Amino acid sequence: MDARVNDSSAPVSLKPSLIVHLVGVCVARARIVVAFLIILCIGTGYYVTRHFAMSTDTDALLSREFLWRVRQAAFDAAFSQNNSDIVVVVDGKTPELSEAATARLAARLGTQTRWFHSVERPDSGPFWEHNRLLFASTEEVKKVIAQLVKVQPFLGSVASDPSLRGFANTLSLIMQGVTNDKAAPQELRTPIRTLADTLQGVAVGKPRFFSWRTLITGHEPDERELRHIILLDPVLDFTQLQPSKSPIEAIRGTARQLRLDTIHGVRVRLTGSAPLQDEEFATLAQRAGLIACLASGAVILMLWFAVRSPWLIASILATTRIRCCGPQNETAREKILS
Repeated sequence: MDARVNDSSAPVSLKPSLIVHLVGVCVARARIVVAFLIILCIGTGYYVTRHFAMSTDTDALLSREFLWRVRQAAFDAAFSQNNSDIVVVVDGKTPELSEAATARLAARLGTQTRWFHSVERPDSGPFWEHNRLLFASTEEVKKVIAQLVKVQPFLGSVASDPSLRGFANTLSLIMQGVTNDKAAPQELRTPIRTLADTLQGVAVGKPRFFSWRTLITGHEPDERELRHIILLDPVLDFTQLQPSKSPIEAIRGTARQLRLDTIHGVRVRLTGSAPLQDEEFATLAQRAGLIACLASGAVILMLWFAVRSPWLIASILATTRIRCCGPQNETAREKILS
């Protein structure tokens, strides 16, 4: 028979693990550990807010140190181009309405330096007003001059007195010319009919738009005469989901203030890279609530499998929420994205 007896009272040598030793140190020096962690959290939070940020600037997705981007920057510096992120298209029922509406809108937007770096009119302005005929063909210039000579008495009388009385005197002068055989009735058929249609529309409450330029040229205006554009370089806020939202609202608000609408014979539309990009980002907001709920549920589920503690999950979500609501920094954004 084996006489060996297992003595359970004999001491057993146990070596504490590193984690147990660390916990013991933290418990023994709790105040020092808490103070150290508070300082560490403050320093970490400061570093994160200065070096990490969200941005909707798609141009910053790729590093500017790539060779092709360096070459592009050098090309842009050598051959500067207009930064027209927003293009305003102004259509009018007549060339005069289109030109006047474009001029008024551009002048008003030019004063709003808070939203726009620059405002340009490439197809209008003082230069084209004085030199437009220099870029037309010889035949077109001859036709315009001949038509001007033909209607010069009519325009001169209206220009000297642009009131309703002056208009009546102009009609009387025209009839005297026809009576004295100085003007053929056939030549006055088109302008008189156009004027009659315009006055009849006004009388019944249906606005009609009369064009003196059409009267002078003798033909209907083409699309180039009825449409003008304004090139805008907006101030973009890349901390927002729609960077050009404020400049676009400023354009539309100004157009409403100036009564540039279809009732007054004008239509204002927007295009360009900035409005199109805003439309793309706006699609992200569609069903955002459902997407956020599904994403939050997935995150909570993964955290539960990872830590198995409601308090730890709540702490992680709370710190994540604080970070998402923290301040944004443009310099930090460029650092992290480049």
